[in-house]
Amino acid sequence: MMESTYPTTRDIARWWKDVLKCPKHVIAPMVDASELPWRMLSRRYGADLCFTPMIHSKNFVKDQKYRNENINACKCLEDRPLIMQFCGNDPKVLTEAAIFAKDYCDGIDINLGCPQKIAKTGHYGAFLQDEWKLIENIVKSINQNVGIPISCKIRVFEDVEKTVRYAKMIEAAGCWMLTVHGRTIAQKGVMTGLANWNIIKIVRESVSIPVLANGNIQYLSDVQKCIDATGVNGVMSAEGSLHNPALFAGIQPNVWQVALEYIHLVKQFPCPMSYSRGHLFKIFHHV
Repeated sequence: MMESTYPTTRDIARWWKDVLKCPKHVIAPMVDASELPWRMLSRRYGADLCFTPMIHSKNFVKDQKYRNENINACKCLEDRPLIMQFCGNDPKVLTEAAIFAKDYCDGIDINLGCPQKIAKTGHYGAFLQDEWKLIENIVKSINQNVGIPISCKIRVFEDVEKTVRYAKMIEAAGCWMLTVHGRTIAQKGVMTGLANWNIIKIVRESVSIPVLANGNIQYLSDVQKCIDATGVNGVMSAEGSLHNPALFAGIQPNVWQVALEYIHLVKQFPCPMSYSRGHLFKIFHHV
């Protein structure tokens, strides 16, 4: 066990600049979608930083096959910088998962933003957002025992002041970077609506660590609009990048070209057929 440690401003600045390379364009953690072939395709078209799909911490710790599958997908040297995202609600288990993962990534992200029913059933993601002491313990435990930068991806509350206090609590616990999805836990499915960039702006002004904005990014022009509106350090895209993996390059290539590029990468870096089928559906969706 390492001695208790909290990141200094210099530590965070060095990690952001020297390891993550000041990422402006970021691919979100997406279940069954931000797998290795898709990350490699995204990097070809301007992604500076990628997140893995969400990994279940308990399965990662207890199931060696599941752990090896996820670790093997993080061994490509060209797939860096890379952050591995975990979900869970047990500080000890999440810490053990981070220990297993630390040599294969540049940071560990805690999923505090998933609003789906499966997250409610499993008691993780955005359904932890009212359990501040638990979240604080998770971040502190990884900081104290693992020695790898930790980030958190959150959703906002309806109450702006509560959102700010939430972000500052996570920062004080030792978080190195914060991704703020500008939607509430209720904004999903048919109720998704627009992300609130103003709340993201207020959070950015309230913390000292790097902040990524998530929400409303469909075109390259949206990236700069978001940065100008919020003052964030970088912008994360999920759904927009699935329809156009060249979003960050500011182009809309022929869908057949993109599909073939992706298929060639899948041949090089095999992944489950369900992932490939999902990507091809999204690529061809508007044809």
